[in-house]
Amino acid sequence: MNVASLHVGHDSSASFYDGKKLNYFLEERFSKIKHDQRYDICLGKLIDLNIRFDLFVVSSFDSTIFHSLSVNPNFKKFLLLYKKKWGENLEIIFDHCHHQHHASLAFYNSGFDRSLVFVVDGSGQNEGSIRECESVYVAEYSNNFTPIYKNYLITNFANLNSDLERIKGKYPSCEITAKSKLGIAAMYGSCASHFGESDLSAGKIMGLQSYGSELKTQFIKDDLYVDDSDFYLDYNLVRVYNKNIPMTNKVTEKNYKIYSDYAKTLQVQSEIMMISLIKKYVKKTGINNVCISGGYGMNVISNYKFLKTFPDITFYN
Repeated sequence: MNVASLHVGHDSSASFYDGKKLNYFLEERFSKIKHDQRYDICLGKLIDLNIRFDLFVVSSFDSTIFHSLSVNPNFKKFLLLYKKKWGENLEIIFDHCHHQHHASLAFYNSGFDRSLVFVVDGSGQNEGSIRECESVYVAEYSNNFTPIYKNYLITNFANLNSDLERIKGKYPSCEITAKSKLGIAAMYGSCASHFGESDLSAGKIMGLQSYGSELKTQFIKDDLYVDDSDFYLDYNLVRVYNKNIPMTNKVTEKNYKIYSDYAKTLQVQSEIMMISLIKKYVKKTGINNVCISGGYGMNVISNYKFLKTFPDITFYN
């Protein structure tokens, strides 16, 4: 079976798999624009393959992108070229289960037949007034992903209760929470915002934590959610700021301490929250194979801490 896919969002990409060989195209590699959200070059690469697709999947964060695709001239051109070449319309499956995408990618590469998958991302599937931020799945080969925990960040309070009830009806056996305007990864990424960068740059900027000391401020509540009272969210730029940390465009010998201490605090407290989640659901399920995925899953310092904290657990990151 010839399967092609297109991801629309930051780091837009396309892929093709024929059961033997995988082709992967990342837009930024061709455009030279970091985290490029466009996908024009990727579409051209799929056309250049000169292959008829049995399955074509489009993924994104929410359903609104599917309407924008339908009116995008480059995507319309791609569909017309495909029809001209193969004499048929391209059938498309649209999917915006963002955290399950992360979970499946980690699980299928782990080699596990059964595992827990922890997905920790800045922002996942849009559910109206809430968006995914942390999810835990029980994953079983060959294709079974059962959510057992989902924490959502709150984007507005107007329809919060109705959206929560809808989600609880969708996942009746899953623990559902929504108590804060941000989750672990959004909190972690806030350090980058104070340098005028997005949370996608947090991995580099958080290197400052090596030079800092943990602050006394506690951002994590005992029942495993982030206290958002010290934070401001700019929804237009999709960035999180701490009200007590000034903006800057340069680290100097005079100002570095406030940023390195803040970075250290975010690192330590996000680790504490993750360790609590891992401990809770390993104990609850008895599963000792664990995958860590999502943007926060690339945090090598946290991953090393998990290995040291849980010597009896086999991790895949």
